[in-house]
Amino acid sequence: MATAVGDSAAIVAGHGIVTAPDPEAIAAAWTEAVAGRDGYAPALAASRERFSRTRMIASYAALIDRVYAGAALSVTSSEDG
Repeated sequence: MATAVGDSAAIVAGHGIVTAPDPEAIAAAWTEAVAGRDGYAPALAASRERFSRTRMIASYAALIDRVYAGAALSVTSSEDG
């Protein structure tokens, strides 16, 4: 689950629930998630690597290496990887 802030909605789309960033909407989304947790299991299993800590750390390391090397940075959408 993610709130619709920044690019979080694009990252989570198709993998979970996107909710407005207000307390009532977040509480309702958690209620929905708990009630439908069995339905989210396949998406969770399929996206485990995509959202892994290992991938996050590797992505930050690659970014730091590119910045340190003076390489040009490019912004990619969540569909790119």
